[in-house]
Amino acid sequence: LAVGHPYRAKRAGEIVSYAEQHFASLLAVTQAGAQIRRGGSAALDLAYVAAGRFDGFFELGLKPWDIAAGELIIKEAGGVVVDARGGNDSLENGQVIACSLKMLKPLMQTVVPAWGKAAK
Repeated sequence: LAVGHPYRAKRAGEIVSYAEQHFASLLAVTQAGAQIRRGGSAALDLAYVAAGRFDGFFELGLKPWDIAAGELIIKEAGGVVVDARGGNDSLENGQVIACSLKMLKPLMQTVVPAWGKAAK
């Protein structure tokens, strides 16, 4: 799995950090047996999911320009990109879970609880 590392950001005029949720999700997926890779670019990580180089990708707090192209490429390749609720609002809320349809349920069941309140 590929993953981005969140940073402190200003959202709706408020400084937020997703570090706690991020590290909880890393712990959850590694305890479930996954190996984690960090490529450095959400757009590139999403393209690698589409190409089959990574099984999936997840991150909180992304901007629309980090998501848009990779989301389209994944969908064109037959994959899925959803937010923490399983919806199509990733561009609006910055929550991204991307993978194959087969992997979606187990990945969401592992990552979303670790995201806690940040996934609301």
